[in-house]
Amino acid sequence: MIQPLHFSKMNKLFFVAFLTLLFIYSSFTNKNSEKEIDKLLLDSNSKFVEINLYESLKLADKALLLSKEKDYENGIIKSNIYIAKVFNQLGIYEKAFEYLEEADKINSNIDLTMKVESYRLRGIIFGNLDINAIALDEFRKQLKLSSKIKNEKKQ
Repeated sequence: MIQPLHFSKMNKLFFVAFLTLLFIYSSFTNKNSEKEIDKLLLDSNSKFVEINLYESLKLADKALLLSKEKDYENGIIKSNIYIAKVFNQLGIYEKAFEYLEEADKINSNIDLTMKVESYRLRGIIFGNLDINAIALDEFRKQLKLSSKIKNEKKQ
């Protein structure tokens, strides 16, 4: 017959302390990972503005992979939208739509500005495809949602 393990009060205290430290360490590394992902996205956006689309795409793709690995929803949303922006610039609209759909699968209440950007990109793409009625509808959704953003600069 197997005897149950008996822990002294000191062992229990060490065990609880160990679990607490493990939790703190895990939280700390997740925050660092999120900061690393946010930095990649910032760099991706900078490269996009500089019209260095290859570098922008590469950085956004790396951010997407890390975001999925860390289950960082905000990073997943932004990465997908940044990748869609690059494909839109390249005229690869079908791929752009795929990444916008991936971004939309995640709860869009995380970042309203990204949902607004998603509508804006869709409006541009539909306009480029001469599907103006749908483009106008997307731009209307963009304007309606942007009015809910409290920060006037972001709005």
